Amino acid sequence: MRTSSIQKMLILLVYYGFLFLNYVNRNAVAIECLASDQEALLDFKNGLQYSHNRLSSWRNTNCCQWQGIRCDNVTGAVVAVDLHNPSHVEFWLFDSSPSKNEMWNISGELRPSLMKLKSLRHLDLSFNTFSGIPIPKFLGSLMHLQYLNLSKAGFAGLIPPHLGNLSHLQSLGLADYSLHVENLEWVAGLVSLKHFTMDGVNLSSVATTDWVSALNQLPSLMKLHLSSCQLFGQIPSPPSLNLTSLSVIDLSFNKFSSMIPDWLVNINTLQHVDISNNDLHGKIPLGLRDLPNLQYLNLGNNENLKASCSQLLMKGWERIQVLDLSINKLHGRLPSSIGNLTYLTYLDLHDNAIEGGIPSSIGQLCNLNIIDLSRNKMTGTLPEFLLGIQNCPSRKPLPNLVYFIMSYNQLHGKIPDWLVQLESLAGIDLARNQLEGPIPFSLGSLQNLITLILERNQLNGTLPKSLGQLSKLSRLDVSSNQLTGMVSEDHFSKLSKLNFLHMSSNSFTINVSANWLPPFQVYSLRMGSCALGPSIPPWLISQTNLRELVFYNASILGFIPNWFWNISSDLTFLNMSHNELQGRLPNPLPRAFSSNHMIDLSFNLLEGPLPVITPGFYLLDLSHNLFSGEIPLNISQHMHYVGYLSLSHNQLHGEIPLSLGEMYLVTVINLSNNNLTGT
Repeated sequence: MRTSSIQKMLILLVYYGFLFLNYVNRNAVAIECLASDQEALLDFKNGLQYSHNRLSSWRNTNCCQWQGIRCDNVTGAVVAVDLHNPSHVEFWLFDSSPSKNEMWNISGELRPSLMKLKSLRHLDLSFNTFSGIPIPKFLGSLMHLQYLNLSKAGFAGLIPPHLGNLSHLQSLGLADYSLHVENLEWVAGLVSLKHFTMDGVNLSSVATTDWVSALNQLPSLMKLHLSSCQLFGQIPSPPSLNLTSLSVIDLSFNKFSSMIPDWLVNINTLQHVDISNNDLHGKIPLGLRDLPNLQYLNLGNNENLKASCSQLLMKGWERIQVLDLSINKLHGRLPSSIGNLTYLTYLDLHDNAIEGGIPSSIGQLCNLNIIDLSRNKMTGTLPEFLLGIQNCPSRKPLPNLVYFIMSYNQLHGKIPDWLVQLESLAGIDLARNQLEGPIPFSLGSLQNLITLILERNQLNGTLPKSLGQLSKLSRLDVSSNQLTGMVSEDHFSKLSKLNFLHMSSNSFTINVSANWLPPFQVYSLRMGSCALGPSIPPWLISQTNLRELVFYNASILGFIPNWFWNISSDLTFLNMSHNELQGRLPNPLPRAFSSNHMIDLSFNLLEGPLPVITPGFYLLDLSHNLFSGEIPLNISQHMHYVGYLSLSHNQLHGEIPLSLGEMYLVTVINLSNNNLTGT
């Protein structure tokens, strides 16, 4: 959530700022730039390395018309140099190609001729590759700078304290994992700073100092980004608080072992707080719920933050849109007052110890996009009906809900009718509960559904044919239920985007024609305990992208066809156990299987000598078959990574090879119930 929302938001700002500058340049009245500024820019250009088109406009006699340059409308002095790499922005937003990234990329050196641009207020070199050169100290002499962005530009080493001389600077971007500081004393000089980004900068040298007090000297500071900065220990508390304008604070992905500081709940201007992925402990301050402007709070993955849900969510949170308290120690029941969080779009409380049921008042959350309450201790049923639907403009339940995730709880009862009316749903995950009753036929009307996971419940009845109409469905998992009946081609008729199909541990009979060609290409196919036989289904030959294949106890008998061994070069998991497969295995196993991680062919009627085992296995189970002959003396030669080897209950004879002792990663070797000798 943090990476996909915040980082893309920052990149969007840069991207549209770049477009605006170009628009201004194209549409402004032609202004003649200062000759001294043009000379300085040409010298600066000579230190850069770039593709031939990157600075192609830097040729004519008026530098105010050059790409990335903006001039004062009156004096003609250069006020902005924006050479950030826009293709990096497009890569994040639009999947731009690497070649396009290289076309816009700039490297080389920064020449001090920039200092001759006496009116320069805006300098952006972000997302380039300056190949580990240090940030030049002379940048601290650009006294009129208001905006400086060097984030992700390939600079490395010490951030020069000289940047503290930039008293007019309002925005400073230094995000990069290759940068570090010795101290933060220089920050005190940035008296005009509003936006400060140092994500990824190594701040470990100041972690044991009062680094908060250093930042507390910036009274205009509005946005502070210190994610992944190797900060650790306690979050300091300054004697008095001057950060009265702070709206955004991001301290995520550090190593704080601290309570949430009291001063945080005293900043009424806060809109965005992210202290996720640390080791915070203690109680979540109730004062957070009373912050009048708070829209985003992420305290997820701290593991030891505690709160009573009924107290924490009883009132407040007037403007909250994103609330992530996942992977902590929240307890108690969700109160019905959660329905008052009407601005809420994202609610993630997974991996806590929340009990009780889901209040029907969630129907009032008309703006909710994602709700994740998985891996808690919730009991009871899903609400039979939802309250507050009349308050939503569409008069429909949860009209904007995209993902509904309730897996790994103890919910029981039937899948409610309102769930299959949520037209925007892309994902439903109800796995590993105790739900019962049939799968609603009307699920097939959710045309935006991409993921449907119902595994390990107590659902009964048949698989609705309507699911075959879900043309966007990528993952279908109904395994480990009590489902029965025929599954025909109609069940898959429009599932052309299906990647994962899990139907194991039910009582299905697969009834398709001999020449059926599935509309899908799946990566994972699990049909254990489905009646697939009597032979390996011929349609399987079309599934050339398979990585997992599970056909255990599938009523398959007879010989394995030759084409089976070349079905997919990506196959890493194969379970065909508990069938009546006959004949010999190829010897050696084909190279297509040389990267296999797990093969289970136990409980069949396979015979003949053991095949030469190709490298790459960590589980191999050929037990309960009719294999005969001796175990090859060099069996361990290609089995360095095997952790589990079972050849039990066969007809093997001869000496147990001493080389088995060379399999240093193995935890189980089972050779029992053969005719082997030795120790």
